[in-house]
Amino acid sequence: MNASLYMAIVLNKILLNNNYYIISLDLKNNRLGDNGIKILALGISLSFSLVHIDLSSNGIGKTGADYLFKQLSFNQSITCLNIGNSSGLNRNFFNGVAIEGLNEFLKNHFQITFLDLNAASIGNEGLFLIQEGLKHTPSLKALNLCFNLLTSEASETLTDIMGKTNIKKLNLSQNHLGDHFKYKLFESTKNRIFLQTHLNFSRCKFTEEGMPKFFSALRKNGVLKSLVLDFSKYYEKDLYCFGTLMQNNQSLASLCIKGCKIGDKGLEHLASALLINSFLKELIVSNNGITV
Repeated sequence: MNASLYMAIVLNKILLNNNYYIISLDLKNNRLGDNGIKILALGISLSFSLVHIDLSSNGIGKTGADYLFKQLSFNQSITCLNIGNSSGLNRNFFNGVAIEGLNEFLKNHFQITFLDLNAASIGNEGLFLIQEGLKHTPSLKALNLCFNLLTSEASETLTDIMGKTNIKKLNLSQNHLGDHFKYKLFESTKNRIFLQTHLNFSRCKFTEEGMPKFFSALRKNGVLKSLVLDFSKYYEKDLYCFGTLMQNNQSLASLCIKGCKIGDKGLEHLASALLINSFLKELIVSNNGITV
């Protein structure tokens, strides 16, 4: 028996022992695998004290995921669940139907507030499979979907999630959403608004096309506090978008636009907006070709 399986057996006994009151279980960067998860899941399901669980980077696949999500459905104490990846080793791989069981867990859970699926490779199909679960979980406030192989085909699903959930913090960085997403987001705001406070679109393959519409959609969000748009591209004629966003959004406290090559002209627009906006607390413009 390897060390990881032995650890799972011991932890399972501890969780099932009423003499212990375990609140946080941090097992990231181990090698539990599907077999270890099957052993540990029973203790997790019957624990009434667990609030935070981190199983990121444990080599979990579809078999382990199915068992884990089924057992999690019996637990109503968990508020924070990390099942993505924190490193390149022992990756959890939830592509497509492997994530399907999470949908029922979300539908039946009343306490979950934070869900981390960082780099879990769920893809467009996986996002579609958990869409309804996300929409029927009013307690969920933070969702990390960074680096999950999402493409422009997921645009409609993503805008639906943004407009019909209580999620406040949404990380979509390092997904190749492309320009199609910007147009879909703009179209969606004609019928409903989205109320995320923190949005991360870093490295989402945004080119110059459709930037004015994208910023128009963002301006309709009156509670946006933090916006990350690193490594996006802009036409020089559209650089005023930054200024208009800052002038019209009094809640925006942090703006990060690293590596966008806005140059001196873009900085001029930001500077003029800063004279009007007294709410911005953090502005990150490194690696933008700004001269003396």
